Amino acid sequence: MKVFELTSGFLAAVVVALGVNYYVKNNKVEEKPVVTDKTVLIQWFEYTGPELDEGDPNNQYDPHNPENYSPYQGTGTPNCTSGNQVCAIQVETDDSDPGNPIPDSNALQALAADIDNLTPRPGELMFKP
Repeated sequence: MKVFELTSGFLAAVVVALGVNYYVKNNKVEEKPVVTDKTVLIQWFEYTGPELDEGDPNNQYDPHNPENYSPYQGTGTPNCTSGNQVCAIQVETDDSDPGNPIPDSNALQALAADIDNLTPRPGELMFKP
């Protein structure tokens, strides 16, 4: 009887040890992705879309469309005067296509009220006649 008790206790310990070993080997700890700091590129863009024509009811002037802007190729600040249409904006770049930089749509949306009200923002939003 004592041999049975010792054998059954030993077998129970082996089964528990095998179960713990199996659990440890087969349960992977999910690694959370490491979030790195995103580099934000802010640059000047010139409005290169259709010009404003107030006499044309089908005018396609749309300064709210990021596709209507091109990176400013000059040095310093774009040469813009005051007026009633967008000349240039300085905003965050949409980095989804590095070969074709356009303004970030959220950054452009943040300027929407000032664009509509023709309110310049020094260093961000400039107008031309």
